[in-house]
Amino acid sequence: MWFLNPVRQGTQSSMDIVKPMIAFTAILVSLWGCILNNSNATGNTYMDVRLDQSWLGYDSLHVFLVDSTTSAKPQMIFHGPIATLHDLSHVPIQGYHGQFVQVLIIGFKGGHADREVTRSYEGDKQQTVKRDSIEHRPQPGLKLDLQPDRILIYKGGPTSLLSINPVEAWIGKVITWRSDDETKAKVDGKGVVTGIGEGTTYVWAIYNDTLRDSTLVKVVKDAPSLDVGLDTAVLLNTTILFSVKASQSFGTYQTFAWDLDGNGSFDDSTIAFPKDQTVFSPPPKKYPQPGSYILRFYIRDGEGNETIAERRVTVANQVPRIDSLTESRTVIVGDTAAFSVKVSVLGGGTLKSYAWDYEGDGTFEDTGSVSTALANLNGGHTYRKSGSYTAVFKLTDASGTSVSRAIVVEVKPDPADAYLSSLTLSTGPLSPAFRKEVPTFTSIVTNGLRDLNLYVEAESGLASVSVNGKTSVLSAESVNLVLQTGTNKISIKVLAENAKDSRTYEINVTVPPNGEGGL
Repeated sequence: MWFLNPVRQGTQSSMDIVKPMIAFTAILVSLWGCILNNSNATGNTYMDVRLDQSWLGYDSLHVFLVDSTTSAKPQMIFHGPIATLHDLSHVPIQGYHGQFVQVLIIGFKGGHADREVTRSYEGDKQQTVKRDSIEHRPQPGLKLDLQPDRILIYKGGPTSLLSINPVEAWIGKVITWRSDDETKAKVDGKGVVTGIGEGTTYVWAIYNDTLRDSTLVKVVKDAPSLDVGLDTAVLLNTTILFSVKASQSFGTYQTFAWDLDGNGSFDDSTIAFPKDQTVFSPPPKKYPQPGSYILRFYIRDGEGNETIAERRVTVANQVPRIDSLTESRTVIVGDTAAFSVKVSVLGGGTLKSYAWDYEGDGTFEDTGSVSTALANLNGGHTYRKSGSYTAVFKLTDASGTSVSRAIVVEVKPDPADAYLSSLTLSTGPLSPAFRKEVPTFTSIVTNGLRDLNLYVEAESGLASVSVNGKTSVLSAESVNLVLQTGTNKISIKVLAENAKDSRTYEINVTVPPNGEGGL
């Protein structure tokens, strides 16, 4: 119940009390005008309202002051999530000064609402007139589908507009928008999402506390990337031509600068280039003195993100040279890619060693020695995951001078791959922690939870995923699932690219009854 403490100012007159007749409907707005026969008076009256502990388990509350002797709507004094409940002290009671005050409370929890009508008489005496439960269900057939299921936005970049489908069914309806973490992303009253900080969160659209759906929002810092080429070695007085490639997902570039002397200071910069330019060419450079030079290249984009990349150039009287580097064929996950390299030395001398970084991660998986001036060298590597890899070959001569060359290897998915690479819930951890070989998981969520989002992603980008029989043509999707009290079985089926091989995962999500333990 609620504790009511009326504070009256002015002269009180005696009134006849007529027992109220209260009618409720499933839609909250239609409550207005349905509360009849209370008392009416004049004067200035204030009331203190203090929340009883019994209401703390509800998702949200609506609190009204009722004067049903007139056609005026009930006076709402609170509406919102229970966590935002403020102090309801010294609440003005508009146009009312009688023997008692009547308050209507509706608490929403899951798919139903509890209502209570309370009167407060002189002093601290209260009387609960009526308390019961009413079903609070959306109109039949109404669905809330928030699209897209997931978005990628950039910190400092453009906003993203979410939409609710079917569009025609939601015109004129009041939607509450909420972000789980406003340090990552914020959403306004129209569903416009703004990236605030790097990370991931969910944005929700909620209708009447019963229909809701969410979008997974990933916010990234879109700093530009520079490809300045690999470290190299050249003979004395060789003129080098430079080509620097810039890339990023969003935006344009404002400034490009370069340091070709290796002295730590930028030689020059430019801002006079087309907005869509992505390849930059500093002036050619000749190095008359032997040594090792660290070249630096700088770029800044329109959001103020900056990137500096370095490249080492070794100048000597003799240098190793990679004459050719080839990869034999298209690779499928699990197959071995074969590489062939022809090498030599410029300016005399001999070679010393070579090394392979097959996956482009800075780790050289294969090394060897060579003591001739010319050689044909071969390599091979088995790739266990699909994707694009930059394999790097490094060659060193007897003087210790090294050069490198890269080649891109495209590894295609196994057409029989039916594994998931990711499986997460918007609420509640999985037990055991996700591994693609494990078929069954459990999760215990908050008591009274009515829905959650499931995010699944297949290991192969060419596989399809279905959740509880709902087929998706994508390899990844976010699905909103309605929950019931007790155990909810969620089935996820992955169909491989070959349309023959498949794998099924199962999650048993337990929703404890109200009053029992949960997260």
